[in-house]
Amino acid sequence: MNGPRRQRGVALLIALLAVALALILIASLLDRGELAFARSRNVLRGEQAIAYSEGLEAYAAQVLRRDNEQDPGLDTLSDAWAVPLPPQQVPGGRISARMDDRNGCFNLNNLSPDLAAEKQRIWRKRLRNLLVALELDPSLAGAIVDWIDADSDIDAEGGAEDNAYLAQALPYRAANRVFAHVSELRLVRGISGEAYARLAPEVCVLPMGTSINLNTASVAVLMSLDSRMTAVLAERIRQNG
Repeated sequence: MNGPRRQRGVALLIALLAVALALILIASLLDRGELAFARSRNVLRGEQAIAYSEGLEAYAAQVLRRDNEQDPGLDTLSDAWAVPLPPQQVPGGRISARMDDRNGCFNLNNLSPDLAAEKQRIWRKRLRNLLVALELDPSLAGAIVDWIDADSDIDAEGGAEDNAYLAQALPYRAANRVFAHVSELRLVRGISGEAYARLAPEVCVLPMGTSINLNTASVAVLMSLDSRMTAVLAERIRQNG
């Protein structure tokens, strides 16, 4: 009697083992299928995003060409390019776009020591005015200048060189070159998250020697041009162009 019972028990265990292996195999196949589907979906969405961005670039180029034909060499906030593109419904979401005149912001690279001394003085004064307009410490200008100059002399107005940065918990050195991106400001001593949030929208990183377009400059950037410029006057200039 024990023989058949044992055989039936062994057969049951083999059947259970086969079912378990089948379940594991099915789960593995489903998991691989979901992973492959996710990869395909992400690739498709990536290609769609590239196509949308290229379409927006083509649209922007067309608007800028038309604007240049109508008003050559003149950019104002009343131009067609300054009107944001309304949100457009696309498969899976919406897209929108807007264009900004980068000459309407403060170019950090105009603080470079490679510019003439008189121009350096003017742009540094404008930076201090900008910091005051944003209710930030004007001595931050010294640290920003030291970030891009190649010497090791600490600026008299709140400057910082390698020694200050190497003493950090995660040490690093000053760039000693022009800015590559506005986000570098977060590495400059004294630029806190709050200070960066105020300053970043008003500054940009462009080739050295650019000028400010008064027709597209913000109120704070207009106030940087002269310490006597009030917010009321700057707003009037911005509205009237």
